[in-house]
Amino acid sequence: MLVTFANRGKAKFFSNLSESLESTCRIHMQTQQLRQCLAIEPSLYVLSYERNHDRGGNYDLFISLPESGEHASLRAMLQHRKECFREALISRVKTFHAQHLQSIGETGTYDYSINVWHPAFDLHALQDLPLGDLPKKPVQIKDFLNKVRTNDTCE
Repeated sequence: MLVTFANRGKAKFFSNLSESLESTCRIHMQTQQLRQCLAIEPSLYVLSYERNHDRGGNYDLFISLPESGEHASLRAMLQHRKECFREALISRVKTFHAQHLQSIGETGTYDYSINVWHPAFDLHALQDLPLGDLPKKPVQIKDFLNKVRTNDTCE
């Protein structure tokens, strides 16, 4: 979706991305999902806060892809990113699987090449993904002044 935005000259703000996903794919994306993606493979995204003039000049989360000249085409770059993310997720599941095997007393090595988990391992019972960190949002002067005014009237 980010690449589509870039090709259309549309700003890659999180708000634009989430609205587009909602309208085209019926996927409701919140910052929590983005933070989970960052926790799994943070090198796949570059995040910053930029002024979004379509939203009154307020700061909005801007998402870009890291520059990489090592891929011959856009398609190759996207495929590489997909594989990196998939491998990071699978690695995380393998860690939980190994902990599960240890907890039930299974010893030895497990053959992951067959793409099968132990029958007692419940893949759907894994804990939620951790949340990665978003960059700090700059303080806007109007928000600061509103906060000062509110504190003055409360005392």
